[in-house]
Amino acid sequence: MSFSYIISKNFDIRIADLYLTFPSVDLKNEIRTTSTRVTDEYESTDSNIGFSFDTGLVFYPAPPYISIELIGGYSFFSAESMQTADFDELITTSDFIDSGGFFASAVLTVGIPFE
Repeated sequence: MSFSYIISKNFDIRIADLYLTFPSVDLKNEIRTTSTRVTDEYESTDSNIGFSFDTGLVFYPAPPYISIELIGGYSFFSAESMQTADFDELITTSDFIDSGGFFASAVLTVGIPFE
């Protein structure tokens, strides 16, 4: 879901972009020594939920074909538990992944019309 406000032909303010995601998690743990290699592979057991929220400014130097977006926001992701292919559950005392953080990015978009 996205909300924007058009300032002029060349500028938009992105008030809010909201994303809800349902990702899966795969983890490969490999331990190597000079004589052996042990590999454990895990995958998430439940439906995981994540979200992202961002806001920013969009500049159109050559509208509508070229845009430059400067955005910043916050994203969050969690995975409660992991299991092996043999359905052995990885024992943890809390959520396996429970993290989020702030981000910032600049995006250049070039559109090529096919007429």
